[in-house]
Amino acid sequence: MAAKKKVSKAKTATKPSSNTKFAPPKGYTVADVSGGSSYAPMHDFEEDPILEGKVLEVHDVETGKGKLKKMTKVMTLETDEGNRAIWLSKALEGLFEDPPIGKNIYIQFLGIIDIPGRKNGMKNFAVAIAGKK
Repeated sequence: MAAKKKVSKAKTATKPSSNTKFAPPKGYTVADVSGGSSYAPMHDFEEDPILEGKVLEVHDVETGKGKLKKMTKVMTLETDEGNRAIWLSKALEGLFEDPPIGKNIYIQFLGIIDIPGRKNGMKNFAVAIAGKK
């Protein structure tokens, strides 16, 4: 009878959030390894419901693979904690259609709205733009 092979399970690493702080050891300098990418970390509204900052840009991003591949938009804001990005959401569609580039905006996540017949609800936001009436 052949002996059973011992199979070891691979360890899974925990995924850091976009707000994870990096502090290199003493004597090290942080290296820019972005390869020219200017993407900012994504803001997590469920973790921090308020985002305030100056709108820097809106750009198209390709998401998905194969038949699920599509284009969506990402907005980058300059905040006190550094640049942060947000995905286009149905509730923020008007903001993305006419982005106030160079203006300060305040976005507050108000929660999830249940939509009958949908598995997932819709994120609800309130937005204020500095100096706009």
